[in-house]
Amino acid sequence: MEILVKWLKNPTSSKVSIEKLIGEFNREIETIESSIRDKLNVRDEEQFRDCFQEITKFLGNLNNSIDQANDQLKNFEGDTAVKIRELRDLLTQRNKQLQEAASKMAADGDSVKLKSGDFLEEDAGNEVNPDIESSDNPSPLLRSSSPVDEEEVRQVELTKKIAGDCIIRARKLVCSDLFPVINVGDDASNTIQSNSPTINQSLFSFPVCQVSQSIYDLALMIKQMMIDARNRTEYEERYCFYQAIRSILELYLISCQINHQKMISEFPKYAAVFHNNCLFIAHQLTILPMYYGLWESDKFIVTFIDLIPAIKESAYDTIIDLMKKHKQIIMDFFEDSSVTEALKAASGEDANSKQSLTPFYKALKKGLTHINLIKTSLLDVLPSSVCNKLIGTLVNCMVAGIISSILNMEDIPAYTATKLEDILNGITKDIDQLMENFSLPYGQILPKWLQFQEIKIILQASLKDIVDRWSDGNGPLAAAFTPEEVKSLIRSLFQNTDRRSAALARIR
Repeated sequence: MEILVKWLKNPTSSKVSIEKLIGEFNREIETIESSIRDKLNVRDEEQFRDCFQEITKFLGNLNNSIDQANDQLKNFEGDTAVKIRELRDLLTQRNKQLQEAASKMAADGDSVKLKSGDFLEEDAGNEVNPDIESSDNPSPLLRSSSPVDEEEVRQVELTKKIAGDCIIRARKLVCSDLFPVINVGDDASNTIQSNSPTINQSLFSFPVCQVSQSIYDLALMIKQMMIDARNRTEYEERYCFYQAIRSILELYLISCQINHQKMISEFPKYAAVFHNNCLFIAHQLTILPMYYGLWESDKFIVTFIDLIPAIKESAYDTIIDLMKKHKQIIMDFFEDSSVTEALKAASGEDANSKQSLTPFYKALKKGLTHINLIKTSLLDVLPSSVCNKLIGTLVNCMVAGIISSILNMEDIPAYTATKLEDILNGITKDIDQLMENFSLPYGQILPKWLQFQEIKIILQASLKDIVDRWSDGNGPLAAAFTPEEVKSLIRSLFQNTDRRSAALARIR
C-alpha cells in the first residue's frame, strides 16, 4: 500500500511504471485475501479481532487511494490520465470484492467452520467454500453467530439433529414453482369451536380457494413439526423445534416473493396464487398454537403473531399492484387518441354522421373483454369475495371512464345523446352478465354505479325532468353529481334559451 500511496502523490516523477504498480498491488490484494481465508479458521477470539481490524484498516486505506486517484484525474491528461483511470477502476473493482468478502466474514462466514466441524457437512474434514451454498443444504438460518459461543454451537448441533432435514425440505418447498395448485378451504368439521359468544367463528376458518401444492405441503410439515415439538420431553428440544419453525417462516417471508417476482408481475393467476399462499400461511400461524397447545410449562411463548402482519401485507400489496396494473390498461382504452377524436367529432355531428362514436364503443367492448378475461383467469383461484371485489373495482374503473368521457363533451346533439344512451344500455347488459353471480347490490360494489344510471336518464331527459330529479339538492341526481357537473351536462345537451337559463338557476 505504501508504494501505491507514493505513486498517487506524484505519478509523473515516480520511476515505478503503472504495470509494476498494478502487479505490486495485486500481490498485496492476494495477501489480504489469503488473510480472509485464514480468518475463517481462527478459533481464538483475540486473533479473530486483530485479523479483522487489520483487514478493516486495509480497506480504509484502499478507499483513500481511490479518492486520491479521482483527484489526480483533474490534474493530468493524455496517457497519464488514462493510466490513473485504469488504476482507479482496478482499485474500485478490487475494493468491492474485498468489501464483499469482509462483510461475509463478519456476518456469517466466521460461522462456516465451527469447533465441532462444519455444520453443513457430515464429514468434519470436508472443506467448504463460504461463497458457494449447496442447494441441498439449509441457508444460514441454523448457523451460529459466534464461533466461540459454546452454548450456541451446541444448540445449532441439536437443531441440526432434530430439525435439519425439515429445514432443507422447507427451503426446497419455498423455492418451488407456484404451480401446481390445490383447492383448500375449511368446513365446519375443521373449524376450531369456541364457547365464547363474542368470538366470530369465521376467524378460525379459511375461504375456499387455490394455493400452491408446495405451500400446502409446507403447512403440513410445520404442523408435523409442532406435533413433534409437543411430544418432546426435553425443554431444549422443544425450543429448538420452535426456533426452526420460525426460521422457516422468516425464510418464506424474505425469499418467496423475490423468487417469483417476474411471474407474479406478468400473470394475474400467479399473483392470485401468491396472494392466497400468503394468507393461507398467515391463517395457519393464527391457529397453530390453538391446535397444538401453548407450552405453559416452558419459559417461552409459542406464538407467531409477530410474523402475521408482514405476511399478510405481502398478499395485499400483490393484489393491489394487480388491480392498479389492469385499471391502467382499462383507462388506456379511453385515453386512446382515436376515442378522443371520435368524441370531439360526436360533439358537432349531424344526423347523417353515424360512425363517429364507433371508436368509443370499441373501447368499451375492449374494457369489458379484458375484465372478462381477468375474471375467467381468477374465478376459481381467488376466494369469491376477493374475486368479486377485484372485478368490481375494474368494472367501476371502466364506468368512471365512461362518465368522465361524457362529462368532458362540450356539446351533445340530440342524435349523439340517443346514440350514447343506446351504447350505455348495451354496456349495462354486458355488466349484468359479467356480475351475475355477485351477491351484493351494485351500489356497494360499484361506487360510480349511481352516476352511471343517472347519466343514462339525463341523456334523454327534458329540462323539467332534470330539475325535478335535482329537487333543490335533495333528489337522486344531487346524490350522484355536483351542481357544476349537472350544469355542464345541461349546457352540453340543451341550446342557450331562457328555459335553460332558468333551469341552471335552479341547480345550486
